[in-house]
Amino acid sequence: MITFWFFRYLETERGYSSSEVLITMVIAVLVLASGYPLGGMLGDALFRRSLRGRMIVSATGVIAGAILMVGALSVPTQEKLLFGLLLCLTSVVMPFAAPNVVSTVSDVTLPEVRSTATAMLNFVEQIGSSVAPMLAGLIAVRASLQTAILGISVGAWLVCFVFLVLCACFVPRDIVALRKQMQARAEVERARAGGA
Repeated sequence: MITFWFFRYLETERGYSSSEVLITMVIAVLVLASGYPLGGMLGDALFRRSLRGRMIVSATGVIAGAILMVGALSVPTQEKLLFGLLLCLTSVVMPFAAPNVVSTVSDVTLPEVRSTATAMLNFVEQIGSSVAPMLAGLIAVRASLQTAILGISVGAWLVCFVFLVLCACFVPRDIVALRKQMQARAEVERARAGGA
């Protein structure tokens, strides 16, 4: 939704020229791209300390992204440097959840259904991604693109934050249960190999 409407928002509501929009978005997208490996590395590092680690990084990225997005879009239009800095900070934390949620799905799912579980995750994400631009357009007609972007993005991120926190509460139990199942399977296979 953000990539769909943000170019228009910069032009119409922040008064950016076409070249300013291009430069701003190129920088934001490059910073956004760096957030994926950074989020993944942070998630893996924290996971080594706690089975909740990946969900903690995910939840932190989501709530920080929501707060920073509100901050960025609240900056007066003449403060382009501050807006750009806050936009970059938002961009770097926004993708923190992506690699960690996918990894967590693998951490709690039996190997024979991991593809299905990941497909369901992607399905839900794509539904949101396809509906959000239309909703933003409807809201923008009645209010503004800023209101639409904030309402949809921040609203969705707050809902995600709640689910990620709940997941962080329960994921250790599920990881341990999967590991026990995998250990039991390994012992059965070892016994078969030893008896053959």
